[in-house]
Amino acid sequence: MGMASVPNNRIDEQQCLRQARVLLVRHGQPLDTPPRSFLGHSNPSLAESGWQQARYAGRLLRQLWDQALIPPATQLWHSDLARAQQTACACMEYAPAMSMRADSGLREIDFGSWDCRTFAEINAEAPGSVEAWFANPMDSTPAGGESLQAVYERVRSALLRIIQGVAPTESVVIVAHYGSLAMAAGCLLGLTPPQALGVTLRRGCCGFIDRGALQWWGRGHDQ
Repeated sequence: MGMASVPNNRIDEQQCLRQARVLLVRHGQPLDTPPRSFLGHSNPSLAESGWQQARYAGRLLRQLWDQALIPPATQLWHSDLARAQQTACACMEYAPAMSMRADSGLREIDFGSWDCRTFAEINAEAPGSVEAWFANPMDSTPAGGESLQAVYERVRSALLRIIQGVAPTESVVIVAHYGSLAMAAGCLLGLTPPQALGVTLRRGCCGFIDRGALQWWGRGHDQ
């Protein structure tokens, strides 16, 4: 599809996204979440280690602002799920002047019947299904779950709502999840949804995308 066939409003939206200055923060470690498992719309709170990761992220952002290494921010947006909201609250301890708001469009991927289950448990019922999702997520959706394209469009809409209220000289902080932050990075960098899944953050880590360019990525508690 050539550029001429894209509706003007879509072009305007793309230009808006490419001018945004966004700090992305992934929530800390949740309670009772085993390694190699899917966690979607289920709503556990942060574990103690997750609170430590979140506070470290807040301190890191404070240091970067104080050193004028990133633009100032007056707004922090977060997913409405508890683990993201609690991470946002921990970050706010170090930047209390920011306003804090929730947007459900920043939620994690809805993994449907896979939610809160390990990869091994899922593959025991449907061999190879987890590998198929990671290999080709556009054509493989968990039963009762959300397609990757739907997540991309949902997050894109949330981003547009958020950045329209941000001054060009400011950045905005977004606290969310593995999948939703990957899709946000994809929207900001002009990537397709499958490409965006290659741009992920570990729990409690941060990244900065400045006007269409990835400035730094993956800073956090254990980095």
